Amino acid sequence: NTIQGTNNNGNNVYAINGGTNLISALLTGSNGLTATAGQTTLTNNNTYTGTNLINGTGSVMTAIAGALGNSTNALSLSNTGTVNLDGTTQSVGALTMNGGNLTNGNLNATTFTLTSGTNLINGTMSNTSGFTISGGNNTIQGTNNNGNNVYAINGGTNLISALLTGSNGLTATAGQTT
Repeated sequence: NTIQGTNNNGNNVYAINGGTNLISALLTGSNGLTATAGQTTLTNNNTYTGTNLINGTGSVMTAIAGALGNSTNALSLSNTGTVNLDGTTQSVGALTMNGGNLTNGNLNATTFTLTSGTNLINGTMSNTSGFTISGGNNTIQGTNNNGNNVYAINGGTNLISALLTGSNGLTATAGQTT
């Protein structure tokens, strides 16, 4: 499926439930994007607002900066949802992972929270308000800049081979971290 031009979805969610999709259209509107199945490539600097929910077997690849819409949009991955940043830089509000894969690029977020499921982060990540792990089986690779915040590990089984940078250290109160 190929979608071109401009698409204003108003107050409706962009719902992707399968197929192989190339979306070069400018996506506007106010209720986010949900991908529950299929493989979708976003190739425009989109302006829609709302949460990006990638779950089930949904897979989204970003081919240009801004593909995930407004930079305050939350990004939530669950149940093996995948976001392949494809070498691009994306900016989002809060990142929450409850099972999923975030790979191959740069992600700037206000917060990173890993709560459950099996999670893989492999890329260059930075945040402004904190990185928290409270559960799940987590593999973190690449580079993460936590700014002036503490890395807070409060649970989970965590394999961290990433270069962790920032100025306030790491606190591990529960879980198993190597």
